[in-house]
Amino acid sequence: GEARRTLCACAVGSLDNTFSIWLTSQPRPMLIGADVFEAAVNDLSWAPDGLTCLFASLDGSVSHVRMTEASCDFDVLRGDQVKTLLRSMYGEPAERDAQRREAAL
Repeated sequence: GEARRTLCACAVGSLDNTFSIWLTSQPRPMLIGADVFEAAVNDLSWAPDGLTCLFASLDGSVSHVRMTEASCDFDVLRGDQVKTLLRSMYGEPAERDAQRREAAL
């Protein structure tokens, strides 16, 4: 099959009561959540499924966005797949730590 590029999704909460989800492959957010909260978005977290993001507001409410795999133009990596990708890009954690210690000397 055709090789798919690697990209990253980033969720952002804002003081103007909105939230957005950005993809590194796009210059604009793929989604903006407006008129959901009455106060600033103060916390968010991606669920382990890689498709669901939960948002919390200072108004005491919580909301979530759930994307479907069909709506995504990318493969969602989970668990060990993420660890394997990061190791292929950056090496083993112990090796990185040793390199940092050597560079600091």
